[in-house]
Amino acid sequence: MKDPECGTENVSLRHFTLSPSLQSLIGERFSMNNRIVVVEDSSTEIKVVVTEKSLHWLTDLWKVLPKEKKITIVMGDAIEIEKVFIRDNDPYGENNCR
Repeated sequence: MKDPECGTENVSLRHFTLSPSLQSLIGERFSMNNRIVVVEDSSTEIKVVVTEKSLHWLTDLWKVLPKEKKITIVMGDAIEIEKVFIRDNDPYGENNCR
């Protein structure tokens, strides 16, 4: 795995919907527990949005991805990331029926 590239840009996830296929690249439970949102995957790179850089999950991520993949890390707002996970797991989210 190539070294991670940490971007200084901030990404808005206001209208983003989690993709199960993208999240399964790193493991749905792993991404949920560490609040990592996979937003893009190509043959050479995976782009993730996080709130803080932490070595403990980064080393675990290296273990799961193919060695030729580069990780691009972009910062996101903690509240928006939390809302993405809540929105995805809300059974009433689409029809707003409570």
